[in-house]
Amino acid sequence: MMSESPFHLIPQSRGERWKLLRKFVDQWYSPLGSADGYPSEVLDTTESRLAIRLPIALRDWYVQSGRRHDIWSRQDSLLPPEEIYIKEGHIVFYTENQSVVDWGIEKAHASLDDPPVFVSSADTEGEWIQENATTSEFCLQMLVSCVKWSPVLACWANGWASEPVINLVKGKYSQLAFPEWYWAGPTRYFGQEDLLIELNSGDGWLWAVSRTHTAFHQFNQSVTAAGMQWESQSDEWPAGGE
Repeated sequence: MMSESPFHLIPQSRGERWKLLRKFVDQWYSPLGSADGYPSEVLDTTESRLAIRLPIALRDWYVQSGRRHDIWSRQDSLLPPEEIYIKEGHIVFYTENQSVVDWGIEKAHASLDDPPVFVSSADTEGEWIQENATTSEFCLQMLVSCVKWSPVLACWANGWASEPVINLVKGKYSQLAFPEWYWAGPTRYFGQEDLLIELNSGDGWLWAVSRTHTAFHQFNQSVTAAGMQWESQSDEWPAGGE
């Protein structure tokens, strides 16, 4: 029996959230090291350049893992400190790979330790919509979202999900304790310890990724029986048991 996802509950404290991030990275990538973050002095320079104080949670993120491009920047990008900028009263620190979407923190919230994160799309220019109530929660949700681009996954697949497949996912797999993302959404996440499922309810697109062949093979058997037909998938899938 598969264990539940570590994201079935999101810890309340920021410190515990960073522990959860480290645990997930240990399991799905390679452990974080001392060279994986930016020195505090680099972030101090960014603050001087922008004439603002970066929120503690954002600094934490950059200091512990900001240089891990294999995690944060294989598709969309966590901006390096020297590229963080101000747009429409928001501190923009994450961008979509075609610059269609920006994520940022309101300048008015910069003094908060762990402020909300907002998203702005080129389709609704000038409108900023809250994605997450805190920066640390956004970091964890982006971590889960980005894992589908990881170069070290055991298996992955994606495609259009029919209503029976969507109902199966909702009924069989626990929804992770994240809010529905506006981009590209409404987007929800489901899964278990070794399996993550991203479901874009707006157009029915489904991503599934796994760090073990067994977990993915079991998932694939279920959704294939419900009519799932993958658009694309990893060369390794399905490889059977461990």
